[in-house]
Amino acid sequence: MNRVMGVWLRSRTAALVIVAVASIGAVVLAGSGRAEAADVCVGSGCDTVALVDGEARFNLFEDLVASSEVARFTYGNPDDEPLMGDWDCDGEQTPAMYRRSAGFMYLRNSNTAGVADVSFHYGNPGDAPLAGDWDGDGCDTLAIYRPSQGKVYVSDVLGNGPAQYSYYFGNPGDKPFAGDFDADGIDTIGLHRRSTGLVYFRNTHTPGVADRSFIYGDPHDRVIAGDWDGDGVDTVAAYRPANGMLYLHNRHQAGVADHQLNVGAYRYALPASGIDQLPDSGGGGTPSPPAPAPGEEAWLGRAEALLSVFENATTEIQYGYAEALGDGRGITAGRAGFTSGTGDLVIVVRDYVAARPETPLAAYLPRLEELARNWSGSTAGLEGFIEDWAAAAEDPVMREIQDRVARELYFYPSQAIADQIGAGFPLTRAALFGTGIQHGIGDDPDGLPALVAETNGSMGGTPGSGVDERAWLESFLWIRRAHLEWAHDPATREAWQQTTDRVDVWLDLLSRDLLYLDRPFSIWVYGGEYWIP
Repeated sequence: MNRVMGVWLRSRTAALVIVAVASIGAVVLAGSGRAEAADVCVGSGCDTVALVDGEARFNLFEDLVASSEVARFTYGNPDDEPLMGDWDCDGEQTPAMYRRSAGFMYLRNSNTAGVADVSFHYGNPGDAPLAGDWDGDGCDTLAIYRPSQGKVYVSDVLGNGPAQYSYYFGNPGDKPFAGDFDADGIDTIGLHRRSTGLVYFRNTHTPGVADRSFIYGDPHDRVIAGDWDGDGVDTVAAYRPANGMLYLHNRHQAGVADHQLNVGAYRYALPASGIDQLPDSGGGGTPSPPAPAPGEEAWLGRAEALLSVFENATTEIQYGYAEALGDGRGITAGRAGFTSGTGDLVIVVRDYVAARPETPLAAYLPRLEELARNWSGSTAGLEGFIEDWAAAAEDPVMREIQDRVARELYFYPSQAIADQIGAGFPLTRAALFGTGIQHGIGDDPDGLPALVAETNGSMGGTPGSGVDERAWLESFLWIRRAHLEWAHDPATREAWQQTTDRVDVWLDLLSRDLLYLDRPFSIWVYGGEYWIP
């Protein structure tokens, strides 16, 4: 039977609940005014709901009654989007957090507070993540629904690689949920059209018309799916924000609810499979990446000074830099070369406008959103942006936002890749960080994951599997240089061909045995010498 269905629906109102379901033996109730447990399926063959508040505090329950709470812990940030799934295939569902601002996923393998056990870049900011067993192998993985396209991307493995398959389904703007709607052991995608209350789904991961469709609930209800009666078939439920009620239905057809639950004022409801007398882990804990290891601060500072030279020809980080380079990526700006055409610049501006609504940059936000959606390198509509960006960069708040976005989009994902390949030298980790900034972390054929995969293939493995790390890094750098000399994207090709000096610097540092970046050094690039303290 179905084991996990995750639903992502954004809510900016504390009273709104986002609900996901999981297979355990009870429906969990919490908050003010809990429902009675009568006439609800209880046992290992039933799905249930668990609850999370707006401060990312998880409350896990074993049964329907108020006294059945068995675990409480904090995980993630309040603005993260929670999911739960059996990420390590041990029969217990545990939390995940999707950080929309960075398109980053943090997974934990126990129902306790703490840092993420697994983290990786996944999808684009604004995607709707879902959790499920998409191939019937007993392990939960991720999918995303891209509302702007009306397209589903499904991954059968956990990680930041490309989706195994994708397909169009529904209309842009429809809200996704997941479930095993035909009891075949495989979760598929359902959609809810809030404007009409239409619910529809397919039983396979293929494009086409819905296998079933019907109207359920009021148009603006939030729809989820689960096996509410233990028959192995997942059916819908509707959460109504206006009254805090969850209306469960046991058939694929219109009709009144078979059971009603008052779930109270929690912000999210999430899967809680395999919960049984877990210890109370209290508060604290976040899936944010761990603090730098001893000594990391020194090499990271040198790495950032080096990357600043590459981006702006100075070791001093240039928060106010902005320029249209004519490289097919629109305007390049800030400390990490955020660009209007690739979607990272709009994240910085969006966050800054949220912090400083009066900023002149607010006027550019709609255009930046449009350019990012279309991956457009156009600068039309951004007249005056360069000057307004430079002025905003004097604000410490803007600088803090740039620092955070650079870390979330490039440093943390690149270090997750470094962990995956078993990289030990700070030089290797710094080179991956710098490559991620210029090439990106996505599924582009010139992106960091593609270059790492190409290197692994060329070397027959990774440092973690026994390949000499110096040899692996040298191979990686030459592969990167080849991609800079002839980029897959013709729009960036000419500009990238002028940046091969960056790779030459890394190769020089490798030849000088600066593997740990543990002492100051000089570099020669762009016709000048720079001292990295």
